[in-house]
Amino acid sequence: MLHEILYEEFFLYCIEELGRIKTIELSKKIKQSNAIHKFIQKTHKMNGYVPNPNEFVACIYSSRYFTLSKSEIIAFASIMLLEIWYIRVAKPKNLITNQEVNVIFWGILKKCESFKIKINKKPDFFSRFDERFVNKIL
Repeated sequence: MLHEILYEEFFLYCIEELGRIKTIELSKKIKQSNAIHKFIQKTHKMNGYVPNPNEFVACIYSSRYFTLSKSEIIAFASIMLLEIWYIRVAKPKNLITNQEVNVIFWGILKKCESFKIKINKKPDFFSRFDERFVNKIL
């Protein structure tokens, strides 16, 4: 599956879950973040280097705006960073396949889900996305 479809599904899901205004606000903050610009520049200079899911999440946490954010916000921002990195660094250099981008995508979600404290047995942000996505592709 193309990672663009996966990214689009996640973005639409976040608009539903977080709200359109919040999602747009977060998108602007991500695009203006110095930490993200440094991450893109650093990885661009490291020929052939592909960051792992933890590095995308760590980059987002290093931005002051996201330091105390909920895991859902960190997931959204990390996935956006992945897409920005892919467009600016990986795609022009043909560094990774769609399958490899998808592996990083799911790794980011898994990492962010591990930060979530589960108080009850109700489906959370991450399990609802899993269910929604699986139902769409089946």
